[in-house]
Amino acid sequence: MWLTLDIGNSAVKAALFDGDRLADDATWLSDGHIEDGLIRWIDHRPVARVGLCSVVPTVAARVIALLDAESSLVVTSKHHLPFDITYSQPERLGSDRIAAAACAWTLYGNGAPVVVIDAGTTVTIDVVTASGYEGGAIAPGPALLMESLTAGTASLPRVPLKMPLDEFGQSTISALQHGIMHGFIDLVAGAVERASQLLPDRPVIVATGGWHRLLAEYVDAIDHVHPHLVLRGIREIMRLNPQSD
Repeated sequence: MWLTLDIGNSAVKAALFDGDRLADDATWLSDGHIEDGLIRWIDHRPVARVGLCSVVPTVAARVIALLDAESSLVVTSKHHLPFDITYSQPERLGSDRIAAAACAWTLYGNGAPVVVIDAGTTVTIDVVTASGYEGGAIAPGPALLMESLTAGTASLPRVPLKMPLDEFGQSTISALQHGIMHGFIDLVAGAVERASQLLPDRPVIVATGGWHRLLAEYVDAIDHVHPHLVLRGIREIMRLNPQSD
């Protein structure tokens, strides 16, 4: 089996692939001690190869030390990918963005442009065309929007990150939820619309990440949701970059 790991700011996601089939998946909090959970989860299942992407280098280093570093592929822009990269600083391009774009382009491209939304702690919006990876946008997700409000003011409270039930904010809590949640949705919808207007053909819009279900409900432009887009993208990059002897 191949093990893929997506190490994010909030969570570490893992998947085991038996060939092309996703055999199992699991999630742990990034701030927890994931090593024990990962070892128990893998136990008695042969892992032939490991691939990972990470936006948290310290957690990635711990995981690589736990596993066989020599058999680990850490996704970078230098690997063979299903597209060219026209990004001005490809070495600074997040590996999770590369993996998500690789999977979305492979599954849904078919000649049409693809816009990939990965909505978690941050939300990234990336564009891939027949010319290659074109670039994208990075913005705060709901948790960071709330942090910016509560850290920057003395009297605003932290609130549950869920859609408010009233049409207009009838309380401070509801008003914050309107601003955070609807602001997040409008941010994504606006970015997708702008990207679509700049492209010569209508793109295929794909959403993943922890907030993909919310976005799929409120952003009509989304064509596909894929909860394991990054994990499957890592596997695709592993397939395109065979292990050297």
